[in-house]
Amino acid sequence: MQTPFWLIVFAAIIWAATGWVSYSNWERRRGKGVALLELLRFTVMGMILFTICKPEFLRTTQIEEQPEVVILTDVTRSMETRDVILGARDVVKREEWLKGHIKTNFWQSLASQAKVSVQDFGMSFTNAEMSIADGTDIYQALEEQRAKRKNLKAVLMISDGDWNYGDPPQQAAMKLGAEEIPVFTLTVGSEQAQKDLIMESVNPPKFGL
Repeated sequence: MQTPFWLIVFAAIIWAATGWVSYSNWERRRGKGVALLELLRFTVMGMILFTICKPEFLRTTQIEEQPEVVILTDVTRSMETRDVILGARDVVKREEWLKGHIKTNFWQSLASQAKVSVQDFGMSFTNAEMSIADGTDIYQALEEQRAKRKNLKAVLMISDGDWNYGDPPQQAAMKLGAEEIPVFTLTVGSEQAQKDLIMESVNPPKFGL
């Protein structure tokens, strides 16, 4: 119990004085109604003093496992797009920018407080004909971390934000949010969609039917 001793003594004196006043009033006026009223006064004052003392018990729990922070990095083919501007004329691929920052180990400041893991994500399932780079399933990437890491405290996702497979990522983010696990995102690449189709020329027939 963390209540100061002087506060306990002060509360005891006030409560004793309240009891003496209540008894004096009952002794002077008598009657059941007066007795009930003075008993109520004495009880209420005791509850107020008990609250003022702010009684609390502290329990120390030793954490055996460190909290976990996961950094998810996008390794899909859309990261091969060259649209990250580093200077006036220097434009690099999204994956090049990402690899350069991963090499700096920018998360080292968290290493003393949490277990930091860096993991690639892309297509949720792979086989002989499909690799991790062939699609982007953000939902499964987040859901997998939520399911397998019992001490997960935060997720940082570095991606271009494009997804073309699986359920909407918002659903996985809402599940993590319900467990008070924040999801931070760092978007790589241009905010404008890149052109992937161009019509170079049109040769209409010289005759018609």
